[in-house]
Amino acid sequence: MTTFRRYLTHSRLLPAALALMLAGAFIAACAPAAIPTATSSTAAPQPTATTSLQPTETSPLSTPQPAAAPTPNATTFPTLTLASIRMFDTTNGWATGWLAADRASDYRLPVGDVYRTTDGGAHWQMVTPTGAAPESISSIYFLDAQHAWAAVSARDVNSPTLTIYATQDGGQSWQDGARMWLPHAEALGPIVCGDPQSGRLMATLATVAVARAVASCKTADDGIAWQVVSQTSGAAGTLPRGCIKSGISFVDDNTGWVTGSCPGGPIYLFVTHDGGGQWQRQTLTPPSGYDAQLFDQCQCSFQPPIFTSDHDGVMALQIFEAEQSDALYITHDSGATWTSVVLPLKQVVRAVDFVDTQNGWLSDGQQFIVTQDGGQSWTPLPDLPGGNPPDSLDFVDSDMGWLVVEPQLYKTQDGGHTWTAATPMLNESSVPAQGSTDQTLSVTLADNDKLLQLKVSQRFLLNLGDGYTWTVEVDNQAIISRVVNISVVRGAQGVYEAHAPGQATLTATGDPVCRQSKPPCGMPSRVFTLHVTVQ
Repeated sequence: MTTFRRYLTHSRLLPAALALMLAGAFIAACAPAAIPTATSSTAAPQPTATTSLQPTETSPLSTPQPAAAPTPNATTFPTLTLASIRMFDTTNGWATGWLAADRASDYRLPVGDVYRTTDGGAHWQMVTPTGAAPESISSIYFLDAQHAWAAVSARDVNSPTLTIYATQDGGQSWQDGARMWLPHAEALGPIVCGDPQSGRLMATLATVAVARAVASCKTADDGIAWQVVSQTSGAAGTLPRGCIKSGISFVDDNTGWVTGSCPGGPIYLFVTHDGGGQWQRQTLTPPSGYDAQLFDQCQCSFQPPIFTSDHDGVMALQIFEAEQSDALYITHDSGATWTSVVLPLKQVVRAVDFVDTQNGWLSDGQQFIVTQDGGQSWTPLPDLPGGNPPDSLDFVDSDMGWLVVEPQLYKTQDGGHTWTAATPMLNESSVPAQGSTDQTLSVTLADNDKLLQLKVSQRFLLNLGDGYTWTVEVDNQAIISRVVNISVVRGAQGVYEAHAPGQATLTATGDPVCRQSKPPCGMPSRVFTLHVTVQ
């Protein structure tokens, strides 16, 4: 079954005024393949004996400043909160989210940790990519129950890179290696897949007031290598620098759109027919009831088109005039022509989901409506539970669906007429075993450039704090690597385990969180290094 999906359930990069569930979609024909593992070639300096960290019988971690090791404990394990959900049938699916203790009320991860369920959302296993801190994952795409791509951004001013991780086994293992260097890159937009071996993504290079510079990138070999196809410049055939871009979407390898908003200006809707090399503005007729010159100077915003087949798709339009309204543009010829339907909603569309070309649901946070004729007509349903606008809405057929209204997960089996609250539970494999706290070492920023001596199978918690967005690399993962499917407290970067005798160097690059504020702070990045010897 081809499904009609959203990006922003998995990517929190657009401004709040544009944060719709409908903002872009992944084309369901795209299938990722293996990406080779990349390792660092950094040579480990020879540390002195005075900087050695050795576990002893009296203390699991000996440091110059002894302190109790803050480690996870199954008896006080915090609640799992989902931010988005993506199901592929009645039992198998994915979600993003975090542990309740991992953030304060004013703290929200861009995507968070990655989870997977095989029992319809009752139980979840954490499958965040090894080496990718949850706060650095800027976008994620779930192709099916086994395959996913995750995009990780490292915004070090000296080396701004984007790394694509891929899994083919439901997140049990991830491979990384597709790295791109983009000067001044702030964040990564959604990955868009147009056919079984190609993908697209849009990286935000800079945002100033109501303008956003972006780069359009593509891969032709299942994500092993990426190239920049075009950048905003204002020259003929390129995307204009001005206006806020809301997303990118392709219906096939050649035809795609970039959408956005230009307050008080013409609509931002550009199409390419050569895979992104050249872009032209696409003209549309305003919705019924609006002036024919509406789009000449429009307080409105388009969201990327979403296709449920090679020919059928929809595109959402928000109109911020005296009376705010929303419209849905529908195509049955791969986007060559579009017809509009004014939606019977009072507020901005907050959640949308179609399971095929006929059946779909929309919510503006106050009203919940359903269509069974491809959007031509809509029928009101009972109000959604939760009392707040939905964070994520996902159906797998005309009856079965899931709803996230933070912090609650709901499930329906009658097409959205009634909902039952569900409590997402972590699998035991996602929780550290009882009795493990006295065997887990805690490594903090105070241990920079020190030597940690371990025995095979011994573990340590990397807890560098949440003041930085950390990107962690290990130069020899045959010696030590991050343990997957173990949730950690806020500020920690994961649990690492020793596998075989030898030496390895763990390097973590931290970008200050305050750089993400507007205006950004001038605080420099920092590098943390840990030298590990396994006996």
